[in-house]
Amino acid sequence: MRTLISKGVLALALVLGISAASPARAVPIVGDYTTINVTSIAALSGASITVAALGSGQASYFANANVLIAVLPVTGGDVDIPTSFAGTIEHSGSGLELVFAGVPIDLTDLVIDTTTFKVNATVASPVFGGVTDIFDLVPCQSGAPGTCQTVPGGALIPSALGLRISANLATVIAASWGLPGLTGFQFGVANAAIRAIPEPTTALLAGAGLVGLAIAGRRRSA
Repeated sequence: MRTLISKGVLALALVLGISAASPARAVPIVGDYTTINVTSIAALSGASITVAALGSGQASYFANANVLIAVLPVTGGDVDIPTSFAGTIEHSGSGLELVFAGVPIDLTDLVIDTTTFKVNATVASPVFGGVTDIFDLVPCQSGAPGTCQTVPGGALIPSALGLRISANLATVIAASWGLPGLTGFQFGVANAAIRAIPEPTTALLAGAGLVGLAIAGRRRSA
């Protein structure tokens, strides 16, 4: 994944969430993409749950690592750059589909909210249709062991955000599939690459992973 840094802004300032020269402000963003590393794919597959990408999203399974990686294009949002990285990262027109026993649960138009530490989405299932939170965000530096590993027992991804199934999504899963008790289940790890608009050649660019690092620093100091 590419690392994008703007002219005149030190990478260290981004990592630490410190303003290099300009005051904090909400900056409209666009692209590039968010990568979701579905680290739980072995457990999901063992329970006969499949995961696929929807819309403009793409998903690839890597058998050697037993991991599924989904890539969702970033389509917009506003982020407080360059201090806290609080804001939203939008993924309109893409998402994930979870299927168990032929019954799908579609999660589309994901919005990563780094202020509330939630991922919201439009959910479509046999028992629920609407917008709700689907994942709780856990900055990797503050997570429990294994929260942000690439694969179980593998290397950590210190700049990413852990994704845990929210109570609301767990309720939808239980009602749709009859599988209870999934609140807090570690679904995977998200890593966002974003850039400011409208001047991509000179505006502040947040490289892959730096969002997670800044958010983790902000949460530790809260």
